[in-house]
Amino acid sequence: ERFAGETFGVRAGEPLLSDDTALQNDLARRGVDAYHPVFANYLFCAVCDFENGFLTLLSNRLWSSEVIRRVRPVLDGLLVGIARPQ
Repeated sequence: ERFAGETFGVRAGEPLLSDDTALQNDLARRGVDAYHPVFANYLFCAVCDFENGFLTLLSNRLWSSEVIRRVRPVLDGLLVGIARPQ
């Protein structure tokens, strides 16, 4: 319940090894919209909307089918739907 109304961002990739202060500042100012112009620099960025039950993956490097293949076993047995954009 504590985070029900919050939206969270997650990222992974090489820019985390260096200074990504500009993105940190932009995230503080614009929220997760700041990921849009820079997500291609990362392995992936993701936007987690717990209130509405969405995890949106932003990536030019990972195929949605690869992510689903890896996530499905972890979510097996939970009330979770996995969908790919058409």
